[in-house]
Amino acid sequence: MWEDEGGELRVPVFQFSPTFSDLNPNAEEVCLALCIQLTVMDKDHGPIVLVSTSRSKFIVQLTSREILDRIEPGFEMLWNLCDQKAIGVTYTVDRYVYI
Repeated sequence: MWEDEGGELRVPVFQFSPTFSDLNPNAEEVCLALCIQLTVMDKDHGPIVLVSTSRSKFIVQLTSREILDRIEPGFEMLWNLCDQKAIGVTYTVDRYVYI
């Protein structure tokens, strides 16, 4: 069921309670799979944590939108990392990479 709130579409989505994984990847292996330098990760937001209300994803915070726009991941490494950590697909939004 959706609703129109002043020209803005709102769609409610059922979410499970969050679950946290013990298989958190380290920054070096994520940067290697994304083909980015460790220096472009925004480390002020803490470590990479796998958390989900569905299938786990990890969030990589970058220092700029320009870095995000230039990412050309090593897809084979990225898929292998996702398989190793039992996480879902990759999403990119704003300054963050959702994997």
